[in-house]
Amino acid sequence: MISLRKILMTFVLLCFAVLSFGQNNALENKSIILSIPDEKTQSVNSLSKYIEENFETDSEKLNAIYTWITYNISYDIKNLREDIFFDDMEKVLSDVLKNKKGVCMHYSLLFDTLAKKSEIESYIVFGYTKQNDTIMNLPHAWNICRIDSTWKVFDATWGAGYIMNDKFFKDANYKYFSIDPGDMIKTHMPYDPLWQLSFYPITNQEFYNDIYLVGKDSKRFFNYNDTIEFYKNKDNIEILKARYRRVEGNGIVNSMIIEELTIIDNEILHYETVNITNYYNKAVEEINKAANNLNIFIDYRNKQFQNINDEDLIKIINSSKNHCVNAELILDNIQSDDKNIMSSVSDLKKFIIDMKNNILEQKKFLNKYVTTPEYRRKQLFYR
Repeated sequence: MISLRKILMTFVLLCFAVLSFGQNNALENKSIILSIPDEKTQSVNSLSKYIEENFETDSEKLNAIYTWITYNISYDIKNLREDIFFDDMEKVLSDVLKNKKGVCMHYSLLFDTLAKKSEIESYIVFGYTKQNDTIMNLPHAWNICRIDSTWKVFDATWGAGYIMNDKFFKDANYKYFSIDPGDMIKTHMPYDPLWQLSFYPITNQEFYNDIYLVGKDSKRFFNYNDTIEFYKNKDNIEILKARYRRVEGNGIVNSMIIEELTIIDNEILHYETVNITNYYNKAVEEINKAANNLNIFIDYRNKQFQNINDEDLIKIINSSKNHCVNAELILDNIQSDDKNIMSSVSDLKKFIIDMKNNILEQKKFLNKYVTTPEYRRKQLFYR
């Protein structure tokens, strides 16, 4: 199975920071979330329920999520540079909660899942980072959420502690909690410029050159809010193809971006394969229904249409034809460069044509049958 996301994780060197909101509320919220009984942290659902029961506003819930993750999940040094595949998200999250360890994708996945369970609009962002004016050579993942129509950026991985001499040091902080996108772009560069959440996104080369602002005269105006809303109701393939164009168009300056384009390409291939399989199976289902009705009709004909009225006979044969038409329409949706796939589609279409010809012959007989006086109908079966 094609993995929907393969990520090589990067290391982080973090700094401590203070809360950016009311100190009293912050201390109280921190105390509440860190007092959660252990039995309520064994699953995402129980952890989410505790958060829902103890915090009211979206900001309070996100603070609770960020706090619990950064204070409880340690960075998994052993998997720092390993290829990580996420095929079963529920199992991944279960393992993270059980082992209290993870890499950046685990941090961001847990954060995103808990945010969504609190009915907060949240996304995982993939990209690369800059630390101490140095571009890191491994991908990273973080989160963005919309709070009261305002987008904020979160990085629980960088908020959990730091790595030094191949050891992780727990140092939970709030420096990367609820950050304005314009500030986060100085260290976090999304592959997809959409997630810069800027009307004038910068290019990868500008990120390399420490250029974080571009003027309106750059003619790069990009309505990211409209783009996010537009793609909410689109299918996966359309979303992925648009993402590919944006990532490629923002400049290819390192191998991480090439890897991201490869991942997107594989995801497109995966969904195209899924769609083709679904269309093909639906077409086969319609053909089977057509064949079943045709066989029922022929069985009645072999019994000289005994114990059935004309209206039901007409319904049976018309239903068989309609299922054939449905199958043809479904197969028309299949487009592929794979010759074997298109050959199978062609064979299926030929089978449908043969079946439709058979149905047509049966309909001709039925039309003659229903327009023949009843006392002469039996003779039609001997001609």
